[in-house]
Amino acid sequence: TTEIGHVIVLLPVMIVASVIPLALLLTSISGAESKDRGLQSVGKLLALELVGLGAQALVFWGSFALAAMTAFGLGNSLGEAKSDLAGAAVFALGVVIIIAISIARDLASVNALANRSGFVDSLVDAFRTLGGHGLPLVWGWLWRAVLGWLAILLAGLLASRIGGKAGLSLLLLLIAHQAALAWKIAWRASWLAASLRFTHS
Repeated sequence: TTEIGHVIVLLPVMIVASVIPLALLLTSISGAESKDRGLQSVGKLLALELVGLGAQALVFWGSFALAAMTAFGLGNSLGEAKSDLAGAAVFALGVVIIIAISIARDLASVNALANRSGFVDSLVDAFRTLGGHGLPLVWGWLWRAVLGWLAILLAGLLASRIGGKAGLSLLLLLIAHQAALAWKIAWRASWLAASLRFTHS
């Protein structure tokens, strides 16, 4: 219960804290006139982040529940194996929608800062861009996301191998952790730069 309370308290703080670096990163990538312009967009970026995360959470739990009901409801008529496959297909569709929401959120963030679009206009333009360039956008997001998270996974595996050791092992773990974060941020920047080109096309 205590851990859940800590998560509830820290999650909003982490979301707010992540938006400021995002604003500065977008300012740098988009060639905006000054950092002030990026900081002035923090409110819109925060709103887009919260809306995106909320929508993703709803889709995740909704698709999870629908997949479970599908697997359970079709169990008698299709058999366990086929009903489980049908449930997995429903959940996979939810994952696709979650990815689309993530891409649209990033496109809207780029629009909000680079083009000084309002909150609603940024979202409308984002979904219009996603509808017109769906396949290249999804592919561009997907391979960068895989490469970005690969370093995090490798750092996690290294941490599990090192365990609670001190000395040089702890230093190696710290270096691996920071390198993984830098690697992920680099691919995140690459994706945002690519999405900027789509919003200007």
